[in-house]
Amino acid sequence: MEREIPISWSLEEIREVFGDVVGRGLWLKAWFYDWILTETQNATAVTRVLPDSVHVRVIGRHVRTFKPRAPFDVHVSREL
Repeated sequence: MEREIPISWSLEEIREVFGDVVGRGLWLKAWFYDWILTETQNATAVTRVLPDSVHVRVIGRHVRTFKPRAPFDVHVSREL
């Protein structure tokens, strides 16, 4: 049996808890316990919140392959 439980917060909800987060790094660490298989998995996500005045563009191929637990490089350009 596979089950998906989305986890999401809006930027407004994050601001209510942490205040202004522009220019700050946000870390999310989550643990998931599968009571059927009796095992725990975890995941980590990291991002930085940029001000509206900054425009970011991804450089390179438009198609990228995501593989769980495999790091990959993404190159970006920044316009002020």
